Amino acid sequence: MIYSVLSSLRQSSRRFYHTNVSPSRRSLFSNPWILGGTIFIQAACLVHYVFANVWSAQSARGPSMLPTLSVMGDWIVHDHTYHRGRGVVVGDLVSFRIPSQEGQVGVKRVIGMPGDYVLMGTPGEEGQDKMIQVPPGHCYVVGDNLEASRDSRNYGPVPLALIGSKIMARALPLKEAGWLGNSLRTISRTSDQ
Repeated sequence: MIYSVLSSLRQSSRRFYHTNVSPSRRSLFSNPWILGGTIFIQAACLVHYVFANVWSAQSARGPSMLPTLSVMGDWIVHDHTYHRGRGVVVGDLVSFRIPSQEGQVGVKRVIGMPGDYVLMGTPGEEGQDKMIQVPPGHCYVVGDNLEASRDSRNYGPVPLALIGSKIMARALPLKEAGWLGNSLRTISRTSDQ
């Protein structure tokens, strides 16, 4: 894959330089070191763009997402094409800017999208059975470890504009590496229920 990208970059740069550069300057780009350096810089710019705007890997710490993510900082892969909530559905893991703590980023699971009804409190606690409807342009997020999580139950629904990315995979530790897909499954009703 990388070889084919580099090969196409090399061919396109050759075509460009040989058709758009005067004959006196063509000798500069016929030097394999200069051509190789040019291709390397183009490839480095492409890699930087991808890791700055499409994917990134960061450490996630804290007990709020146990058992999905460990306390000591699993390295997780972010897909930034889902920023501002584009394409996010109930059950996805997302990273977002915490509304009540400027500069802090959280990783939680989406349990409600605009129009959904969700339980505001922790299930099983007395007096915590109040339901709310998630307002337009917001989502409701909670940690997998409800007892150790500060989430929408504390600061309310999160604006979709604060979502930075969707969590796609765990990269490290290697023995636990793998995709972190949506773990919710659709339950269909049968006629005898």
